[in-house]
Amino acid sequence: AHYSGAVTLTNLETSYNYGDGVYVIARKQITLKDHHASYNYNGGSGAYLDTDGGVSVLNPGGTNWNYYGSNADSNLVITAGGTVLVQKVDSYNSDTGFGVSITTPGKVTIATLTTESNDLSGLVVMTDSSTAALP
Repeated sequence: AHYSGAVTLTNLETSYNYGDGVYVIARKQITLKDHHASYNYNGGSGAYLDTDGGVSVLNPGGTNWNYYGSNADSNLVITAGGTVLVQKVDSYNSDTGFGVSITTPGKVTIATLTTESNDLSGLVVMTDSSTAALP
């Protein structure tokens, strides 16, 4: 299949599914904002994002956070071909995986991240870029 578009998802609650809360494959930019994903079972992740482009998990604004917790596998999985931006994410209690996993040859910027009580590492970043920033 040929997936050629960009994807923008805003104000999502994807919990208690028997698989991934959100599963996106795209050729271009993937953007999530104000996403809550928890208690996804049967090896499911809170969000599985795979693109040839970049990924942005944006600050929902105000006192809101992007929440990923108590999923069967890793809470937030990002595989990208471009730049990754993660803002205001709380990732907790991944049953068998990472809190947040990012793989990209591009630049990674993370602003305001909390990870706690995940089965494996809270944050894993794999990049070929010489630029990874935690402002």
